[in-house]
Amino acid sequence: MKRKLTLNTLLLLAALPMGALAAGPAPAAPTGDMPASQPAAAPQKEDPAPLFKELDTNHDGSITREEAKRSADVTSRFAALDSNHDGKISTAEYAKGMQGR
Repeated sequence: MKRKLTLNTLLLLAALPMGALAAGPAPAAPTGDMPASQPAAAPQKEDPAPLFKELDTNHDGSITREEAKRSADVTSRFAALDSNHDGKISTAEYAKGMQGR
């Protein structure tokens, strides 16, 4: 009887790791200095459209009226794209204005 109990115990212990594997992979441990309670950082926004990069000749992240003259479409829509009316179109303004297109 004692031998049967020991054999059953060993079989049960041997089956435990297989059950854990069947349940799926364990969650990844947090890395770096980020505490486990904080969510991962949001993915970076995509680069602005190629036309935006082409028009932003001084690479300051915005298109002025002068830079917009290289595109008839952007020139004609400049006032609508410049939603905060600061005289330049930011990448966010450009992306928002181009969403419906």
